[in-house]
Amino acid sequence: MMVVLLAQLAAAQSASESVSDTLEPFNADSFRPAMGPGALLATESARVPDQFIARVDLTQAHNPLIWIDEDGSQLDLIGDAIGIHLGAGRGLGRTQLGISAPLIRLITSDTEAVPSVMAGDLALSAKYAVLRRDRLALAGIGVLTVPLGADIFHLGHDGISGDLGLAMGGGGEGLAWLTNIAYRIQPSASLDNAAEALTLKNAVVVRGGLSLPVGEELALSGELLTSFIPTDLMAESTPIEVMVGASHQTREGRLLRGGLGVGIVGAIGAPTWRLMIGIGHDPGAPLILVPEETPLPQQPLPAEAETRTAPNTTPPVTP
Repeated sequence: MMVVLLAQLAAAQSASESVSDTLEPFNADSFRPAMGPGALLATESARVPDQFIARVDLTQAHNPLIWIDEDGSQLDLIGDAIGIHLGAGRGLGRTQLGISAPLIRLITSDTEAVPSVMAGDLALSAKYAVLRRDRLALAGIGVLTVPLGADIFHLGHDGISGDLGLAMGGGGEGLAWLTNIAYRIQPSASLDNAAEALTLKNAVVVRGGLSLPVGEELALSGELLTSFIPTDLMAESTPIEVMVGASHQTREGRLLRGGLGVGIVGAIGAPTWRLMIGIGHDPGAPLILVPEETPLPQQPLPAEAETRTAPNTTPPVTP
């Protein structure tokens, strides 16, 4: 949601320089909508689709990166950013291959010329279903992101990055749960030249949530999103965002979803608030498959069975 920079940062710059220009490139908002079948808004499912899936999501993040001086004055480095996230995937047995990328429009900023349009990081993903049970699923997930130039606005990495982790899910006919945990390898960046400044580097990313079906096609969801640097568990580097949402999926695979996210811990990666609405094509089954009861074959009544199977022992009548 914010970054509080040291006073030396502002004092060191000339009048013609912007605060944004003095910062090293880093990604202030790495949010990416989940794409797999049965996924929540941001938490990926452990299921693999049987065929082609597609997603188009519109997001708006408010104040994902701001600067606050010692006197309390605020400078919005990224005031509002709108993203159109395009994604597609294909299931091949136990494997899902996917590709996604956002088209970002920076609409408000105190340091950049707006509006500015840019392509966000391109993501190439792979998922392998390790365990596929009716009420429990486990998959390995890998994501490789390639920068396309958004790093100059702090909306993308300035080098190749990637995630490697697990997706788990389970539940029954009612409440279902999903959890993602991954280790993110990303270019490091320091927010100041001072020794005590915050340094962004490789992090552990955790996402999880619950989904509650309401009827046959509607589901409500709640999620918790966070990330932390294992060697530096400071509040400035540990964002926490809460999202609530809903999704409607027809039997034909038409998907409509949307939600609201709120940054409850002000750190880089959690905006003040986030809106998301999207559509998709997902012909897959629901998140948790509950096996239907197989009707038992009807057995004949004892009297009927005896009538059909008893031999005729009456002797023939001779004239």
